[in-house]
Amino acid sequence: MGFISNKKRLYRVLTAVLVFLSISFSVSGQVLRGTTGLLHAPTAEMQRDKTFMLGGNVLDITPLHYYDFDVRYTFNYYLNITVFPWLEVGYTCTLNYANEGSTYFPEQSWGKYTNQDRSFNFRLRVWKEGWWKTWTPQIVIGVDDPGTHDSYGGGGISSRDQNGGNCFFTRYYIAATKHVGVDNLGMLGVHLAWGLDRPTTWEHHNRPVIGVNFRLGLPAQESWVVKMINGLNLMAEYDARTCNVGFEYSFWEDYVNLVAELNNGKYFSGGLVFKIHLKWFASGTPTYLVKLLRHNHEQMDELTGRYYDPSMFVDYKADVEKPLPMIYQSGYLTIKEYDPRRNRYLLDFPNNEVKKGFLTMVAANYFKPKEFEVSNWIVDAVILLEEGETTAFCSALTSFLADIPYDSHGSIKTVEATEKHFQYTFYLILRLLGVYCLLHVEKTQSRGRVDCVLETKDYVYIFEFKLDGTAAEALQQIEDKGYAIPYQTATRKVTAIGISFSSETMTVEEWEEKTL
Repeated sequence: MGFISNKKRLYRVLTAVLVFLSISFSVSGQVLRGTTGLLHAPTAEMQRDKTFMLGGNVLDITPLHYYDFDVRYTFNYYLNITVFPWLEVGYTCTLNYANEGSTYFPEQSWGKYTNQDRSFNFRLRVWKEGWWKTWTPQIVIGVDDPGTHDSYGGGGISSRDQNGGNCFFTRYYIAATKHVGVDNLGMLGVHLAWGLDRPTTWEHHNRPVIGVNFRLGLPAQESWVVKMINGLNLMAEYDARTCNVGFEYSFWEDYVNLVAELNNGKYFSGGLVFKIHLKWFASGTPTYLVKLLRHNHEQMDELTGRYYDPSMFVDYKADVEKPLPMIYQSGYLTIKEYDPRRNRYLLDFPNNEVKKGFLTMVAANYFKPKEFEVSNWIVDAVILLEEGETTAFCSALTSFLADIPYDSHGSIKTVEATEKHFQYTFYLILRLLGVYCLLHVEKTQSRGRVDCVLETKDYVYIFEFKLDGTAAEALQQIEDKGYAIPYQTATRKVTAIGISFSSETMTVEEWEEKTL
């Protein structure tokens, strides 16, 4: 019933958007001109810091006022860089077509796309959304194609030697944007701007610009339909000259996007946008994230497999005091489930490959072993467990722990810190083993919580760990609490293993096992 209700609400939202879209009242503008915004209307939205946008479009010449072309469409391509979170710069080239018999273009260019109109654009964020109060909008000032002063008549081909540019797309604006979340449906963006149009080829205007967009964000489900439509961003705008409708669709996260529009309800333009978020490459690497985890004294077992309010992980900041938003935005964690009643999301690794890569890097940085290579050791350990070689596994584990430099973690100065270190050490080792085996860590049963259960094709291993205790105590706890009972009806061999670790030697002190 909840999903049906969501669909009804979605239909109402889409209907309202489509009513706005159906009105038919251009400056060449934002997404289709290579800057952040709607279709042609400017907004106050900004890309992530250090984002490179590379794209190209097929453009109907009518909205461009390229009326003297003998073709219906022309093309553009652009490069846009968000230099800082508050500054965006872009460069766009629009192709010109040389008509047959042209007196401007040489004869060898006739019938070809030849000359390029080059333009620059700049956008500066002067106020961030929610800075003062939660309801305050974001504000951006910007300029498109500012190559010619108005004293030269707005610019034109005939006077380009004087003014240095054609200025087909000159515009100055100030824009405000506010986002409103729609529960279980997505995010609504409302945009208002004032634009000063100063293009060469048509009349100048000082007019308001309005627009809305709705980015779908239905709760994560197994339905492939839901997964597909969640990449859709619907857009409608009045760009001070025409009313335009369109959409942006993300094929792969926010890296590859398709943009399409009907200008004035009838002139089609569209293109592709490729985005590279360079700051992720620097601040989203495992090494950087390990530093964040250490700085904040947090561990991966405290972050993964838990439900979160969206406010705890959607805010991307490279210098954030909590590492969760960085880890999520970098793609190492993803939304696995959604709790609509509490509006919370379950975050965990998206797949085994991501988990293996990230945990291997975290483990290597955490352990700093002198001789062993972490990923190779894990594979060797899994092979031993799959073959039932528990004695050899114990020896390998002892050697691996002994290879960790004693001073690799200077913070281990108290009993509590030492115990936490051992907990995290075995969490990392077990999670890496769990890439290849079925793993249960701290699994709750009717009479207690078992430290670890590892299942392979032929064996079930039940581990209980003790720090500065005895292996016999650990093994006795497995028997007393009946941790093996759920597995004794299986055809696989069930082995209980008690392990004692020494805070002095920092490795395995005792090991006892029993077949149940």
